[in-house]
Amino acid sequence: MFVNGQYGAEWPSAGMLGYVQTTNCGEWLVRLAAGLADRQTEMLLVNKDWEPVGWSDEGLKTVRVSGHRRTLQGLDEIKIFHLLLDFT
Repeated sequence: MFVNGQYGAEWPSAGMLGYVQTTNCGEWLVRLAAGLADRQTEMLLVNKDWEPVGWSDEGLKTVRVSGHRRTLQGLDEIKIFHLLLDFT
């Protein structure tokens, strides 16, 4: 939805929340990174890297950012900030 401009077409960035209910955030970060790597062409990833944002506040150390090209002409790339919330 972000890539094709249905969500956030007017914004350069957006956020996605993940609710971790099993195992831990570290394991889910690995699983999400693998999923992005497997679908990088489909998700129009700008970089193969699943980059840490670098925020040091407690609870925000697991935030990652991914960059994506968009399919609609005239739309710039979008950065998606991924935040995992630990409910285990």
